[in-house]
Amino acid sequence: MATQLKPRHSKDRYLEGDSATRQMHAEASRVIPAGTSRLHYVFEPYPIYAHRGAGCRLTDVDGDERIDCLNNMTALIHGHCDQDVTAAVIDQAQRGVSFSEPSAPEIALAHMMVDRVSSVESIHFRSSGTEAVMMAIKLARSFTGRHAVAKFEGAYHGYYDYVQMGVGSTPANWGESRSPKSVPSSGGLSPAV
Repeated sequence: MATQLKPRHSKDRYLEGDSATRQMHAEASRVIPAGTSRLHYVFEPYPIYAHRGAGCRLTDVDGDERIDCLNNMTALIHGHCDQDVTAAVIDQAQRGVSFSEPSAPEIALAHMMVDRVSSVESIHFRSSGTEAVMMAIKLARSFTGRHAVAKFEGAYHGYYDYVQMGVGSTPANWGESRSPKSVPSSGGLSPAV
């Protein structure tokens, strides 16, 4: 059975002058620069503010439903409110939410990853994608003895200075293909990059 999608309207409710989104953005902008902590959601006139999600669908604070193609930047592979994931979260929350010490779920996940990826012998978990990239760069430099690293031009790889070049690259600022320009994502980056 094919999924029925709602037709895309040329004007969503979030753009209306009295929309909950507009009001939430005004409130958020008083305490969060640009009204969002996630830079990839900074766009005009304001970001879409999520209210709830189910599967691949996201409903904003004005009630407009959308297909969520980002899924928390691909970290939410099961979709929103997956029953098995929700049950596991509730089960774990009843035993404790965040430990500094190692725990059985960490060991179980490490075994699962090592068993599924034949080239992986062991795992060291990091708290964020930025930290994972920082560790990967240090490991690569240590292993190869080289300083240079490669990254995808125009792609986000975290907030580490060494990967913050070329995040917002466009054809207008790329430069020549054999000699591309390094475009900083923001001010404050180390001159070494």
